[in-house]
Amino acid sequence: MAYALPVAPATFLFVLTIVYFIKFATDVLLVPPGAIATIFGLSRIWDAVSDPVAGFLSDATRASFGRRRTWILGSALPMALTAWMIWSPPRELEGLPLLVWLTVGIFGFSTAFTAFEVPHNALGAELSEDSQARGAIFGVRAWLFTIGSYSALTLGIATIRTADDPRLAASWLLGAVGLLAIGVISTGVLRLKERADYSHRGSKSPFRAYRDVLRNPHARVLLLVIFIEYLGTGGSVVMITYVFDYVLEAANYTEINFLIVGVSMFASVPVWMALARRMDRKHVWRIAMACSALGVGMQFLFGLSGSAVGFVTASIAFGFGGSANNVLGSAVLADVVDYDELETGERKEGAYFASWHFMRKTVQGLMLVVAGLALEWSGFQPNTEQTELASMTILVVATLVPCFGYLLAIVVFSRYQLTAPVHAEIRAELDRRSGKADSSSNAALDP
Repeated sequence: MAYALPVAPATFLFVLTIVYFIKFATDVLLVPPGAIATIFGLSRIWDAVSDPVAGFLSDATRASFGRRRTWILGSALPMALTAWMIWSPPRELEGLPLLVWLTVGIFGFSTAFTAFEVPHNALGAELSEDSQARGAIFGVRAWLFTIGSYSALTLGIATIRTADDPRLAASWLLGAVGLLAIGVISTGVLRLKERADYSHRGSKSPFRAYRDVLRNPHARVLLLVIFIEYLGTGGSVVMITYVFDYVLEAANYTEINFLIVGVSMFASVPVWMALARRMDRKHVWRIAMACSALGVGMQFLFGLSGSAVGFVTASIAFGFGGSANNVLGSAVLADVVDYDELETGERKEGAYFASWHFMRKTVQGLMLVVAGLALEWSGFQPNTEQTELASMTILVVATLVPCFGYLLAIVVFSRYQLTAPVHAEIRAELDRRSGKADSSSNAALDP
């Protein structure tokens, strides 16, 4: 819990900003959608650059406080301040000065969140060498991620959307959650301990570190799957609010939909954890992606018919499958790091999780730009009834594009070869090299 709790407030800040700020900017601040989407897209691409840097520096940091904990604690204050800055521009700012303010805030927040997220994921992979225990660690993290995400998507959005003065409400909300994030991150980090035997085993060269990642055949498949999966969902998370406002004309269902998805994700975490103890994670994750693909496919059909109730109902399937990425993905990647240690003798959790976030944020940045430009191309106009072309563009980006992404990811993931028996052999060899293995531990690892 000390490890997982900081994820909730940090994720609240991140998800509220990524999902709802573009709509807040277009409808409240009256910023052109193409301009704000481009700023966000470029910031995600900047994330893709800063993630590898943060990953290597986290691996290479030498500090008595801990190489991961130093970064996590240091990110708390900048993350809170820049999140507040984004949502609280001075009212007298407009035009280019407003865009400059938002650009500085968005890029600053992206950088601070990277400094938290990459080392925090890497620390989770180091807390245990047991594959099943890693599943439990990242399962609890997924619970707190879901709580933070869907608190933002329900309470957060509702607080701002229904306020008489959305700008004032956003300023107070982000200020309060920012202070909470500083307190929870500081408390959690101070209660954690890091493994001393990993602290000096990072790569000495960033180029060699990421060369090793690219040479790892299991990493290549896994990173490609992440890229494809987020190719679909990168734009849809922004478009969902537009679907309810402008396609279904049922804005009051927005928070209900997010609540349904959040509850489904929260409830499904123990299901995917239990299945992963009985089946290979590869198969469990593919089942989950199929579940999400079914959900967004149904959402498209209900969106065509104009059924807000049907759209929300289909979100159950989408949410139920959607939690698997957070539950299983990080644990699978931790196993891939073990393979790298077998090949190189180094522990590069930071480099591997940075590569994971590089793929995710690159495609999210690309799709945010695509979503914003698609809105402009279709003739979208804020706070008014949309043309048929604009409505169909919103619906397709929000549903059909992620459906295609999930289906393609299922096919690509069939090539992943680091199964549970293979990992057990890798772990046994690593234990033998380090002198940890004995006859009983080898027997326990025998598949």
